[in-house]
Amino acid sequence: MIAAYVLSCILLVLAFQGLRVWPRTAEMTRELRTAFGVMAAKDMSDDEKEREIQTRSIRVLGLTARLTLALIVTFAAAAAPVAIAVWADWLTWESFLIFSIQPLVIVLTVVALALWPRVQSRFARG
Repeated sequence: MIAAYVLSCILLVLAFQGLRVWPRTAEMTRELRTAFGVMAAKDMSDDEKEREIQTRSIRVLGLTARLTLALIVTFAAAAAPVAIAVWADWLTWESFLIFSIQPLVIVLTVVALALWPRVQSRFARG
């Protein structure tokens, strides 16, 4: 059970990074802020604002679709080890959930995820 949990956490982080979830979120936020700035612009005519907002809206829709797909793949990757372990009858969903919501497990997971960038940078440096 611990192996499935650890592997699930590792796959979650790797998929999150590999699919660029955080940069995609930041890009979408920038695009939305720009669109709000266009709406508040005093130096643009209403027609110019409308065209710009339509362009931004289409871009945000595309960014939303890509971000949603990336999140689906990320969480599917994280669920895969547990699903395989359940399928192989090594554990049950119930036992896994009981294990994963233990306060010690949650605290250790948060600490490990917080330290992940440092560990990763040490491996990158060699």
